[in-house]
Amino acid sequence: MSRAPEEILRCLLIIRRTLPRLALELKWNRGKISKKDRKSLSRAIDTLGVNKAYFLATCVRRLPYEQIKKNSIEKRRVFEVIISPKFTKDEWVKWKSM
Repeated sequence: MSRAPEEILRCLLIIRRTLPRLALELKWNRGKISKKDRKSLSRAIDTLGVNKAYFLATCVRRLPYEQIKKNSIEKRRVFEVIISPKFTKDEWVKWKSM
């Protein structure tokens, strides 16, 4: 079964020595973090004891990314990194045609 790029989930856990240190959720073309991803990152902090959790998303669509409102635990441990290429109108059309 073939999946569209925006449906593909990528998750990464970085371990130092024997302890997990970073949890990463990698997404394609998302407008905001989903409840499932947020729960997964929070669980990594609570259960696995990671120091920091990152949500990385590449947004190529025109709508702006919607930041989450963080609770007290997420404030210093969950980070959103949004990668948004700056396309001109011609570049946008060319990219969409690929």
